[in-house]
Amino acid sequence: MIRITLNIITIQMKNNKPQFHSEDTLQPTPYRVFGALSEFISYCGTYQIYTNPNQVVHQIKISSFPNWTGQNQIRKFEFKDDKLILSTDTIGSSRHQLVWQKMKKKI
Repeated sequence: MIRITLNIITIQMKNNKPQFHSEDTLQPTPYRVFGALSEFISYCGTYQIYTNPNQVVHQIKISSFPNWTGQNQIRKFEFKDDKLILSTDTIGSSRHQLVWQKMKKKI
């Protein structure tokens, strides 16, 4: 088993979010704030990669979802063609996947 420990910060949100009506970051309506935060998650900490089984363990130090602070989040990983696929066990009633595709090199 190989184990590597590195630092991580992740920010995930939906595309094409509607803009707030004000440029002042302290002035959005509660409705807009709820909409923005309900489609956003971020956290930072460290992670370890294990090769048997193929897992990434995120040790969360700070999170926009406070329940995750201090927790470990385990993801399975696999390489398929030119993709890296991370997947979760069931969270609530859903399983989640995050897929990175290697970009083609421009000549």
